[in-house]
Amino acid sequence: FAHGWWMINEDKMSKSRGNVVNPLEMVEKYGLDAYRYFLLRDVPFGLDGNFSEEGIIKRYNSDLANDLGNLVYRTLTMVEKYFAGNIPAFEPDELRGNQSAGAILDKITRLDAQVSAALEERNFSLALEAIWELIGMANKHVEEVKPWNLAKENRQQDLEKFIRLLVDVIRSVSFQLEVFIPQTALSIREQFGESRVKKGSPLFPRIET
Repeated sequence: FAHGWWMINEDKMSKSRGNVVNPLEMVEKYGLDAYRYFLLRDVPFGLDGNFSEEGIIKRYNSDLANDLGNLVYRTLTMVEKYFAGNIPAFEPDELRGNQSAGAILDKITRLDAQVSAALEERNFSLALEAIWELIGMANKHVEEVKPWNLAKENRQQDLEKFIRLLVDVIRSVSFQLEVFIPQTALSIREQFGESRVKKGSPLFPRIET
């Protein structure tokens, strides 16, 4: 399988033009997983694409820092704050009566098949799009439910179910991300143990431009 051309300002990247990007420099600057993510997500595999550091930073801040990193870190923080680091235990199916939570559970169930089908077609960007759809649903669910209000109102059982749902989302996401950004997937699994969390540093500190 031959991938497409990477372009620099609409010109093909080539030694003769002197516009070749050194991948080791990009890894040093942005991290291996962030660089892998950009290359696999930004352009459908097989098509030509435009390479720019601005594009890397945009993907990094939007997808990795704001979406994935924020979901992981805020969930770790809530588990520590509300449950002393212990992951609540309950059957996720109890939430199927809630429209938003039920949609998230259905997405978790379908995600493996969606990612596998995309990988069979070597459509890496589509696989990542499916994973990020679940991440987006979870982040939206946080804003809709407002778990801090559940805590204020002493709705302990509802808070336990809410937090456990987020943990299940993150575990599913980490499993699917292993082939794309393996170091990040491992870090997530290390922070979310079987019954307790161990919060580390944010996965992707935002790049200020």
